[in-house]
Amino acid sequence: MSVFVSNERFEISIKYCDVKLKSGLTRCRVLNESDKTDKAFIEKHKERIQELHTQWELANWKQMYETSRMCHRFDYESGRREVDWFLYKATVLETYMKAWDAVDESGKPVPCNKENIEKLDPDVANGLLDKFFDKTNISEEELGN
Repeated sequence: MSVFVSNERFEISIKYCDVKLKSGLTRCRVLNESDKTDKAFIEKHKERIQELHTQWELANWKQMYETSRMCHRFDYESGRREVDWFLYKATVLETYMKAWDAVDESGKPVPCNKENIEKLDPDVANGLLDKFFDKTNISEEELGN
């Protein structure tokens, strides 16, 4: 049994593809392999599918407290302090994602830093965060082990 958080990194990967919109813009669509529709799309369009591999660290008590503290705002209408959930998610992404294998159009590695994380497509950022929270929270099934 360990009561201390390890600083060991763990991987989170997402599959995605670029989609050209009618407007001429290109967006990124994150694909969920457990969704039937997405799974069929992945099989049908293997050549279009890309993967982003990221490395994360689990928060220890102090880091978790600091992340939460930074994201509280005073709501003058209600007179209470509330969590700014958008800021919380951005802070988690910028603080605990430590590395990735992202490259630019010329194949040059893109540093995993705050400036580049801020440039992520919202679907990619949310896809990574969903997997982070799923991976780091204890499920009912895991409690039964």
